[in-house]
Amino acid sequence: DIRVDAIILSGSVTSCLELNEPWIQPYDEFVTRHINLGTPMLGICYGHQTLARCLFAMAGQKPTLRKSEHPELGWQKIQLVGINPLFEGLNASFITYQSHYEEVGEFPPNVDGFAKSEFCETQAFQVRSKPIFGLQFHPEYSIEEAERSLANKLKKGERKDWILNPGKGSKLYDENVGKVIFGNFFRIA
Repeated sequence: DIRVDAIILSGSVTSCLELNEPWIQPYDEFVTRHINLGTPMLGICYGHQTLARCLFAMAGQKPTLRKSEHPELGWQKIQLVGINPLFEGLNASFITYQSHYEEVGEFPPNVDGFAKSEFCETQAFQVRSKPIFGLQFHPEYSIEEAERSLANKLKKGERKDWILNPGKGSKLYDENVGKVIFGNFFRIA
C-alpha cells in the first residue's frame, strides 16, 4: 500500500449526477477507503460532491446531489454558519470564486456544515472527528483564472443571471482567502 499524507479532490467537468463513467466507481472506492482511514482530505466542488456521495453511501442512504436551482458562476459571498479550523483567520463572510451547476442538496450524515451562500446552503462541511473537508467553491482560482473562466462562459452564451459579478474580482476578492484555507488544511493535515 502507498502511504498518503493528504488528498485534495479537485473539481471535474463530469457531472456529480453521472455515475456511469468507468472511473467513478474506483474513484468512490478510493475516497471511501480514505474516509474510513481518516486520511486528511479537502474536496473542492466535484470533490466536495464526491465526499458527500460516498458519505451518504457509507450510511446506506441515497445521496442528495442535485442540479442547482441557481448555479453560481462568479464572485459570491460565503457566510460562515459555524466555527471551523479550516477557515481560521477568515472573516465571518468573504467573497470567493464559484463555478457549479450542481450541488449537495443537504449535508450527509456525520458531518458538520459551517458555510453557506445566498443560493447554496451546503458550501462547506467537515466529517466529524476527522480532518476531511468539502468546499463547494473554488479557493484555488486566482483572480485572473476566474475572470478568464467567466469571460469564456459569457462568450459561450451562458445565462447572464447565473454570472455573478463578472470583471469585479480584483475589487471583491482577497487572494489571501485561498492561501488561508490551503495553509490551514496543510497545517491540520
